[in-house]
Amino acid sequence: MLDADTMILGQHTFDGKYGVWESAELSTLNAGHDRSRPSISVTASGCRTAAVRIRDLSVLDAVVVRADGRLVRRTARKRFRVHVRRGGRRIAVRATDLAGNSSSRRLRLPRC
Repeated sequence: MLDADTMILGQHTFDGKYGVWESAELSTLNAGHDRSRPSISVTASGCRTAAVRIRDLSVLDAVVVRADGRLVRRTARKRFRVHVRRGGRRIAVRATDLAGNSSSRRLRLPRC
């Protein structure tokens, strides 16, 4: 982090024995000026399983998944699957990026 709004992302590569930061791979992410909300896609892939996919240009801060009000998973990944306990019917996903923008989606699982 450079300051409260700017963060530098880089790629660490290995050149033989020592790691090297490549300056061509460095890019800045200005989180304070990102006004777009994350786009969330939740699809049922079974009676108790759902696939979550999030599209956002900036880095995600937190993704919270709840099933029938209970916390199921907390992560910062953009793609994953969620398995709900037996009897679970509803899934709610809320994604927040580093700029503080958030969005949420709900899904009702099919009966089997």
